[in-house]
Amino acid sequence: MSTLRRIDQIGASMVDATIEAIHIRKGDPKPAEASVAEIVGHPGTYRIGKTYFDNQGRRCVKVTRLH
Repeated sequence: MSTLRRIDQIGASMVDATIEAIHIRKGDPKPAEASVAEIVGHPGTYRIGKTYFDNQGRRCVKVTRLH
């Protein structure tokens, strides 16, 4: 069984108490889109989406909670 990647986030964008995106350090490696990972500090597993920079210049990754 493979080990899930753990992503260390420095912030999160939430909608109705559900994570919509996480903020990661610009120097951290870009997570692979469509992969599954755990986010440090948040329960469950998440599907990784697109990486983008928000209007404040933070590097963000869209995520969807799987369970």
